[in-house]
Amino acid sequence: MKKRTIAARAATASRARALLFREGVLAGTLLAADRWTASWKSGLLAVAAVVSGLFAAFMAYVVGDPLIKQLWTTSFVLAAASYSFALLAFFHWIVDVRGWTRGTVLFDPVGKNSILVYA
Repeated sequence: MKKRTIAARAATASRARALLFREGVLAGTLLAADRWTASWKSGLLAVAAVVSGLFAAFMAYVVGDPLIKQLWTTSFVLAAASYSFALLAFFHWIVDVRGWTRGTVLFDPVGKNSILVYA
């Protein structure tokens, strides 16, 4: 594998961050839409998790883009998005579809004011 210059690594990292941003916007738009029921939203998020995971595997094994966090490679961003979509789908299904809210009181302040996470 060729050694890439710092500029090439920075460009790859910028594209990867933009991709992650777009995937977050996709998830937020999907959850805010009134077009689908809550169970369909959970299913679509699960499909997005699988598709992101398949693309990450393709980028890592076929294209040769390694999963490296420090470089923010495209394959790493897709793998992280896959995990995020899967967790979001699971918790959306548990809380919004099934209605299991027991034990979620701890997350209520963080959900209402996300700046508390950084404080």
